[in-house]
Amino acid sequence: MIARGTRVAIVCALLVMSACGKRGNPLPPLRPVPARVADLAARRVDTRVELSFTIPSTNADGSTPVVIDRVEIYATPVLSGVPAKALPQILADATNLRATIRVRPPAVDVAAPRSTGSTTPAAGTTSAPTQAQASLPAPGERTSIVDNLSAPGATATAMNYVAVGIAGGGRGRKGTPSGIVSVSLAAPPRPPTALTVTHNEQTVTVTWPKVTGQQVLVFDASKTTTASASSKPLTPTPVLTGTFTEPVQFGRERCFVARSVSVTGTATVEGPPSAEACITAVDRYPPPAPTSFQAIQEGTAVTLRWTRVEAADLAGYIVLRGDETGENMRPLMRQPVTDVTFSDTQVSPGTTYLYSVYAVDNAPIPNVSQQSSRQRVTVLR
Repeated sequence: MIARGTRVAIVCALLVMSACGKRGNPLPPLRPVPARVADLAARRVDTRVELSFTIPSTNADGSTPVVIDRVEIYATPVLSGVPAKALPQILADATNLRATIRVRPPAVDVAAPRSTGSTTPAAGTTSAPTQAQASLPAPGERTSIVDNLSAPGATATAMNYVAVGIAGGGRGRKGTPSGIVSVSLAAPPRPPTALTVTHNEQTVTVTWPKVTGQQVLVFDASKTTTASASSKPLTPTPVLTGTFTEPVQFGRERCFVARSVSVTGTATVEGPPSAEACITAVDRYPPPAPTSFQAIQEGTAVTLRWTRVEAADLAGYIVLRGDETGENMRPLMRQPVTDVTFSDTQVSPGTTYLYSVYAVDNAPIPNVSQQSSRQRVTVLR
């Protein structure tokens, strides 16, 4: 028989164990926020500041799909003699909100229909964004906006920008803000001087007097270039060497301008453009001469063979024939042949001929190579 005191202890232990299975107060639901905008960059040209960044593609905890609804851009001037505002101060002042970039919502899984006749899409399908939403930047895409500086103040020395992803409508839930990108409002650097443009068979080269420490961007100023394309530098990063090259384009006018640039972190300030330098490259470069030229009688004809010429603009070959003295060398065709063999069937037995071949390109005024070596053949009866 179990003693009374022992029975009481057992009952208490069972009560404690049963309490372990009870539910406590429910935890609040997780409310993720977008990850940090990590690559905010600024480019100032005159009074325009182009801000570019990548839309976060994950939440701050690394989960997906990202809950981002928009990215907000905040800006505030830095005044001479006044400490710059810290991040919390910038974000707390609603008057600093400069722009809002809406983000394309991700496609959402649609539930399966409950009845055979339902028009609801089948399980596993997704609801696509609307036509208006389709034009918005999507998570993971790089996007940009332009901020026109309007009267930042005579004592302003810089403009500070911050980007932050927002989850939900209304005020929403802010993610971690980007770092501050500070754009100088000081006078921009002076442009390079005395641009010159030259070319050879393969490249166009733009040069300017090299100045120690001067960083330069080169732009396409050709008349046939669209405005959007001309606003992007041909040099992805500033150059210090005083020279820029790109593949030559014969017969097309190319114009270039250069801007000096100052770089601070991820912010660049471009100075005014230099004077234009233009060139229309003319192809005066003949292809190489054919080599390993042979002339052999085969039956009643003379077969000619040579090694193929390597030239990007090669049009073909012209075979020449003359008498045994080498005088009166004349072409055997009106148009270039593209093969590296040719059969001369218009020969007479007992006659000696002298042959050679040259290459020709497809320039508007064709360039011809030097002639190959000459081969003499006496046609046997």
